[in-house]
Amino acid sequence: MQDQGAHFNNCDFQVHTPRDEKWSGQRPTSDEDREAYAQRFIKVCHMKGLNAVAITDHHDMVFVKYIRDAAQNELDEDGTPVPDDKKIVVFPGMELTLGVPCQALLIFDADLPEHLFERIYAALAINTSDAEDAKTAPTQRLENISVLNDICGALDHQKDLKGRYILLPNVTNEGK
Repeated sequence: MQDQGAHFNNCDFQVHTPRDEKWSGQRPTSDEDREAYAQRFIKVCHMKGLNAVAITDHHDMVFVKYIRDAAQNELDEDGTPVPDDKKIVVFPGMELTLGVPCQALLIFDADLPEHLFERIYAALAINTSDAEDAKTAPTQRLENISVLNDICGALDHQKDLKGRYILLPNVTNEGK
C-alpha cells in the first residue's frame, strides 16, 4: 500500500543526557556504560510511547551517537530486531545559551552525519570538552551571537549544514 501522507508522532525535542552539566545522578563515562545507558533510554522511550527524540545537551553532541546506535540496533523482548518503521528517530541537537540573551534549541536532521558535528562546534565558536569527560564543560554564553540570525548565517555558510536544521528560541522573563 502506498503511503497516504501525514504521520503523527509523539516526540520529545529537549532531552538531556548524563553528559549535560546539570544532570543529576550517575554519569557513565566508558563506551560500554554509555551504550548500556543508551539502550535503557531507548527502551524507556518505547515504554512512554515516544516515536522521536532530540538529544539537546548544552553545547554538546557527544551522546547522540550512543542514542542513535541504540535506536538502530534495538531488539524487542524476543531478541528480534525492531522493524525500521518502529525504531525511535533520533535527532541530533544542542541547547544553546546565547549572547542575545536567550536560549535556543538547535535541532538537526535525523540523518545528519556525525562527522559534521565538529563543523557545527566550529561555526558557532563553541568550546568543547573531551568526549571522554563525564560531563560537558561549563556552559558559557555564546557572546558572538547577538541575534538569532547569526546562528543561521554561521550554519548556512557550511554547505553540508544549510537547510538541515531548525532553530527554536526560548526567551524567558529573566532573559535566560
